[in-house]
Amino acid sequence: MATDPPASSANPAPPNPEPIRDYSPDGLWKRGLAQMAQRKQQAREQRAKKTDDDYLANLSPAQKEAIEMSVQGFKDTHIARHLRLTPRTLYRWKTDDPEYRDALDQARWEAHSSIADRYRSLLSRATGIFRSCLDAADKDVQFRAAYALLTMSANFKPMPGPDPDDDGYGGAYE
Repeated sequence: MATDPPASSANPAPPNPEPIRDYSPDGLWKRGLAQMAQRKQQAREQRAKKTDDDYLANLSPAQKEAIEMSVQGFKDTHIARHLRLTPRTLYRWKTDDPEYRDALDQARWEAHSSIADRYRSLLSRATGIFRSCLDAADKDVQFRAAYALLTMSANFKPMPGPDPDDDGYGGAYE
């Protein structure tokens, strides 16, 4: 005679996963994947709560300046020295603070997209110059322009658009 479980335990919460104690390469790999998935989920939850304008709102002035310097290309050691912090503090912000990590990612994305916009406008001008060289009366100028264009086209790889859920590893850790 089977009895139905009580209604309160019909949908029990999933148990917390047991910590991985396997220190073999496969075990360490699994632990890394689990940590990556957890961070990715935290980042998704944080992005869902925030708008694009307030990504710096909850950061300290030192964190805001560190992000600005990082986007400008300064090395962490220089940033730490300038802000009178230890490099370990910057490392902890990048690895343990999801708000700082998200703000840094957003700032980098904005900087790269503005650079890409400027590059596209310059590319339009360069294409016009190439066109005039290909149409030049001098055959040597035409040949050099055609050769340069063909050489560059061999290295052309279209860039995909930004994916807000992209972890930078091509989805290998999902």
